[in-house]
Amino acid sequence: MRSPPGRFVAPLALLLALVAGVVCAAIEPAAALPSFARQTGQPCATCHTAFPQLTPYGRRFKLMGYTTTGGQYPFPPYLPLAFMLQSGFTHTNADLGPQGGAFNSSNNWTDLAQQASVFWGGKVTDHLGAFVQSTLSYDAGGTVFGLDNTDIRYADTASLAGHDVIWGLDVNNNPTVQDPWNTTSAWSWPFIASAFQPAPYAATLFDGPFGGLLGPNNAVSAGGYVFVDDSYYAELSLYKTPSYSLLNLLVG
Repeated sequence: MRSPPGRFVAPLALLLALVAGVVCAAIEPAAALPSFARQTGQPCATCHTAFPQLTPYGRRFKLMGYTTTGGQYPFPPYLPLAFMLQSGFTHTNADLGPQGGAFNSSNNWTDLAQQASVFWGGKVTDHLGAFVQSTLSYDAGGTVFGLDNTDIRYADTASLAGHDVIWGLDVNNNPTVQDPWNTTSAWSWPFIASAFQPAPYAATLFDGPFGGLLGPNNAVSAGGYVFVDDSYYAELSLYKTPSYSLLNLLVG
């Protein structure tokens, strides 16, 4: 017999409230700062005023290969790591069948660990830096662990005919994750969706299927870019589906 939906709401709310309380109680102001903020000595609002979109300072920081300093660098005693845990509760009016699990019924699915990610980011050398995300993702189809959104850059500045030029080389694994404005596909809505029953929305093949942890649909890219006088941006990037041996190395 299928259990009524209301049975799961109260235990779920109580559990999430307890988790939130423990997390908030454990936060310390200095230790909770992201690695980019520690490295630059700037608050998060310097780069983001409407997250995840970037301010002019944030764009230059990304285009310069995540190498700008001014704060705590080198990082010790703190490792340049950040962690993210996404949980989800999905309710559908239609009975789609049992999915298993203690809280799950045929149209109520609770995923307390829908996605867990670890981020590494910041300066490697004076001209080389990176943003790297590895993710453990769980949905109705199973569990996948691998390299998620990743952007590695080598950048420098130059003066050309009196114009200020930032130029760089970029390697990434998701079309538009390298966008210096953080506005296009990889950074656009929907930011988070249910792992069991994603909400339908209009999108092109470019808007997501080549990124994340999608096995043979993954893409790798190498390219270059220039940014002139903080006004004119041009980029050329070539994408290719990696070999299965490389995918097996990066996605488990």
